[in-house]
Amino acid sequence: HATGEYIAFLDSDDYLHHCAYEIMIHHMETLGADIVEGEYWKVTDQQEDREYWGCGVDICTRNQALVKMMRWESFDISVWNKVYKRETVEGIDFPVGKIHEDEFWTYKTYFRAKKLLHVYFPVYYYQQQRSGSILATAFSEKNYHSTEALLERIEYVKKNAPELLDEANISFLTHIYFHLQNFVLNEKRPAKEWEKYFDYYAKMLLEVPDDIMKSYTALSKRKATKVRYSKALIRISPKLFRFVFKKIEKRLYQ
Repeated sequence: HATGEYIAFLDSDDYLHHCAYEIMIHHMETLGADIVEGEYWKVTDQQEDREYWGCGVDICTRNQALVKMMRWESFDISVWNKVYKRETVEGIDFPVGKIHEDEFWTYKTYFRAKKLLHVYFPVYYYQQQRSGSILATAFSEKNYHSTEALLERIEYVKKNAPELLDEANISFLTHIYFHLQNFVLNEKRPAKEWEKYFDYYAKMLLEVPDDIMKSYTALSKRKATKVRYSKALIRISPKLFRFVFKKIEKRLYQ
């Protein structure tokens, strides 16, 4: 229903720097970009805006921005710290019934853009520990949607930018391995619930195709060795993997 030249998003319990859109649109128009994103601050209550005296800017092509996104650097998957030219996002729908819907959507807008900007200034204030927010609620099967989105992204990259396939593969495997680490080291849920989610990501790790492992090995033989060692332990016994990871992870995984 929006009719403006630019499109932006704001979550209902977050808030913006008072010059957020002025800053981003100024850089967009001055440098001729299709998408511009700013920094964000994680906050727990209302904070005073920082003064704006100019800021550095990272100028990227489509592929450069996609690589940064897949490495979890700048140009992240969040929709709310950005301004988009209307034609860059028009016709790209958000998936229905998904949480983490940003992960299904944002990378597709990057494929439409010729030039993207990252402005090194906190334009967005991201509220933490919000009652009722997605990230504050209990883990559910809907949290698997982010994994589904990354698998979908691999297929999208294969069709539209095969030169980035290694990066997409590495990003997916890093995501799976991160969740396994997180469940082992930080999860406090009851054993039955905990094991259900751990088993899901363990199964995903065991089923990682050879081409993804080749991409990961090309990135780092050391990291690939860690993954292969983890897969071997999980095949023997998930409980053994958890024990090894908890008790001697400093020696084996760092």
